[in-house]
Amino acid sequence: MKNILYISLSILALLAVSCKEETKESVEARFSVDKQEIVSGDKVVFKDESLGSPTKWNWYFEGGTPETSILFSPEVVYATPGSYSVKLVVSHGDAESSVLEKTEFIKVEYPDVLTADFKTDKTSVLYGEKAIFTDLSAGYPTSWAWEFISSEGEKQTSTEQNPEMSLPPGIYTVQLDVANPKTSARKIKKEYLTVVDPNSVSAEFSSDYTVTYSGGSIHYKDQSVGNATQWNWTFEGGVPETSTEQNPQVTYTKPGKYKVTLKTSNAVNSSVKEKEGYVSVIPGEGLWAFYLFEENGKDIGPGNLEATVKGTGSGTVLFNKSSRKEGEYCAAFSNLESGNYGYLQVDHNGLLNFGKKDFTISFWMKTNLKNKQMALWMNGGGKKGSGDSQTWFRLENGSSKNGTFTTEDNTGGVFCDYKAEALADDQWHHIVCIRDGMTLKIYVDGVEKAIKKGTTLKQAGDDTPLLLGCMAAANSGRKQYYTGYMDDVVLYNRAITIEEIQMLYTY
Repeated sequence: MKNILYISLSILALLAVSCKEETKESVEARFSVDKQEIVSGDKVVFKDESLGSPTKWNWYFEGGTPETSILFSPEVVYATPGSYSVKLVVSHGDAESSVLEKTEFIKVEYPDVLTADFKTDKTSVLYGEKAIFTDLSAGYPTSWAWEFISSEGEKQTSTEQNPEMSLPPGIYTVQLDVANPKTSARKIKKEYLTVVDPNSVSAEFSSDYTVTYSGGSIHYKDQSVGNATQWNWTFEGGVPETSTEQNPQVTYTKPGKYKVTLKTSNAVNSSVKEKEGYVSVIPGEGLWAFYLFEENGKDIGPGNLEATVKGTGSGTVLFNKSSRKEGEYCAAFSNLESGNYGYLQVDHNGLLNFGKKDFTISFWMKTNLKNKQMALWMNGGGKKGSGDSQTWFRLENGSSKNGTFTTEDNTGGVFCDYKAEALADDQWHHIVCIRDGMTLKIYVDGVEKAIKKGTTLKQAGDDTPLLLGCMAAANSGRKQYYTGYMDDVVLYNRAITIEEIQMLYTY
């Protein structure tokens, strides 16, 4: 009996050893790639094809990013031209690992195209101060040739990738030539760097706006080049009239165009910058809202009634399109794609109710879309029933009239029709709509073009939002979307004079 027990235990031990040995399945490292020859900046996809069902992978990529990986099928980017080795180590449980290394396996070539570019930490420095240039070229250049050429033709050079330059006073054009064994490229930035004598000064300034209203303010910013230590401002028509602050704020009390003068100085030199008619001040009496559309729908008037972008689908309103004035922007409405419409909405909380008041809406418009009704603005409407009241201006191209300005309520309406030259001519036009008692007037480019007198005083508009670029339909829907540009929208709670119309047209 005892011998039988010994035999059984021996058999179990052998079985255990046999099972353990079976788990030590051998593996053999193998892999493939989607491509071996690439251009710098491209990626390679590696795929494990090892034998023996490995459960662990350790990759090593010379010259690659990442340099290592434990994934089954990693993706590796190679930025620098050359030939690079790849090594894979695989294992399965307690089995002995297998290693495969392929030397100079990945070939990375120079790209066929280079793009030269650069920047500097600042474009104006004092003499003795370094200007730090940074190469931004794409395509893996291997050499850099910089030239710094003064307005007098004097030249300094550098072959560093990111040079730090101390240059004599002057205005410099900067040229960068980059190259690799395959190709080359050049970038020139004219009058890019100004090196200023520490004792020199050149007056210059800017402001947050160049237009305001009587009672409004403008914040000025000194942008003088050089080592200014004193600032003497003179503000025609402003309060204060003078200032020694570097960046003053000035209030204007009367409409008009005004000159601004800045004299900057230090212990050695001085400089004067004078800008005639730099500031335009429009009438502030009865001003409801004033929209310049300089990158947003901000109201720069006293009411702070922001015009917010609304839309359906992917429709929107952009504020990055060039206006009629150089360097300024306007609101752009692109409402040609069905279901994707954008417009502006002013939620005024009762501050902008037209009712039976006199009012004025002045704006600039530009469109080339003919044969389509499009609303430039509207207040009221969008309600079912006899209580509806509204006022609006709409283009009527393709009919017997070119534009209509309306006030109406449940007793009827007054329709002032503009029937002269077409407005959809891809030109900027200044439109002014005035309600003066029971009389409606339309001015185009500073000239009265249409007038209509009603028989009763209409309740025009209500506490619904003011819409710019569309009309309201029943139950607050939207329709007749505008396609084109709009700029400098001004609203008054009174009928302005012809002199004030000319001021809005010419500022």
